[in-house]
Amino acid sequence: MKYSLNSDEIVDIFIKIVNQYRMIDEFPRYFDKADIFLHMAEIQTILAIGKNENINVTNLAKFRGITKGAISQMINKLVKKGLVIKNISSQTDNEVMIQLTKRGKEVFEEQKRYNEFLNQKVAEILSGIPEEAVNDFMNISSSLEGFFNEIVKINKDSMKDKGKNQD
Repeated sequence: MKYSLNSDEIVDIFIKIVNQYRMIDEFPRYFDKADIFLHMAEIQTILAIGKNENINVTNLAKFRGITKGAISQMINKLVKKGLVIKNISSQTDNEVMIQLTKRGKEVFEEQKRYNEFLNQKVAEILSGIPEEAVNDFMNISSSLEGFFNEIVKINKDSMKDKGKNQD
C-alpha cells in the first residue's frame, strides 16, 4: 500500500512531534518530595546516575552521549542543588565518582514512576496498532535516526572545515 500522505506532509508531522518534544524538554518539571523544578537534561542525568550508582564522570558522559565538559557542568549544577555528590574514588586519586543524595534519590524514584506511567500510555496507544505496522514504524525510525546522524556528522565536519579555512 502506498502512503496517502506525500513526503512533505510526513516530514511536517515529524517536525510537529519533534517540536512538541522540545516543548516538553523546555519546561521544567516539578518534583514534590524534593520540592524542586528540574529541566529534562538534569532529570536525564539523575536517571543515568541512579541507574549506575558510583559512576565516574567519563562513563557518565558516555552513558548520556555528551562531552565530559558538558557532564561536568551538569554535575556541578546538580551538586549546587543538593541532588548529587562527588567523591574521589577509593581506587584512584584522579577519578571522581558520582552518587545521588537522598534528595536526588527522591527525584530518581519519582521520575522512574513517571516514566513507567508514560511507557504504559505509549503501550496503550501501540496496542491498538497491528504488530506489522509497529515493526514498520520501528524500522522507519531506525532509518531516520541513521539519516539524522549522518546529517549531524556532515554539519560537524562542515563546521570543522569552515574553522580551518578561517585560520
